[in-house]
Amino acid sequence: MDFSRITACGECCTGCRKKEEGLCKGCIESDGNCKEWEESGGCPIHKCTREHTVPFCGLCGDFPCEWVVKKTVWRDNYVEEHRQLASEYYMCNIRQAVIRDIYRIAEILVFNYRLNFYPIFQNDEYYFEEMTVDNIAEKIRNSDFLNKTFVYDDAVVKGFIKISGNEIEKLFVEPVLQGQGIGKKLLCYAVQNCGAEQLWVLEKNSRAAAFYQRNGFYVTDEKKPEEDTDEYLVLMKK
Repeated sequence: MDFSRITACGECCTGCRKKEEGLCKGCIESDGNCKEWEESGGCPIHKCTREHTVPFCGLCGDFPCEWVVKKTVWRDNYVEEHRQLASEYYMCNIRQAVIRDIYRIAEILVFNYRLNFYPIFQNDEYYFEEMTVDNIAEKIRNSDFLNKTFVYDDAVVKGFIKISGNEIEKLFVEPVLQGQGIGKKLLCYAVQNCGAEQLWVLEKNSRAAAFYQRNGFYVTDEKKPEEDTDEYLVLMKK
């Protein structure tokens, strides 16, 4: 499915008679101001999805909200259809990690550790001598790391998530590719398909905590020390 053609309310412009006959510019092309909504200032559902920075309702963290349920009484099974769309969307480009992914996973992990954790721990020996791509790749190869690890692969592996039971152990996206929704896709995949519902985040890693909060997780009062450091991890739950 080409999700770039799915409108805010879950319709697909491709093959639409009105679109093909030139009677409608299409919700996507007109930014929600297609013929049916021209006089009322635009489609309210389209506006809402743009405010929540999602392409369609089913991907919103508040879905199904009372507002959209009232707005879509004209369409039976709206909630169920969007849940199915969301499931298909999150499945797209995500697969089980395999041996050939080891070096890409190691690269992504090393780059993120240096970028996010080195400023907190300031440990040159660990982050620049011990933590090399070759060393991490070897550790992955000689462990069960790939079990319950999933990668986002759209011709290049751009991120990965590792799950243990109902807990997310690691979630990283190539730094230069962050902000494109890859992390959210991996996170939602883990929640919807693997039963993931909690994780530990470094207390000082406010950027990571904010990401999880935007995607439906909340910070609990439970903490534990990060091994061999003075820092603490905070438990977050769905």
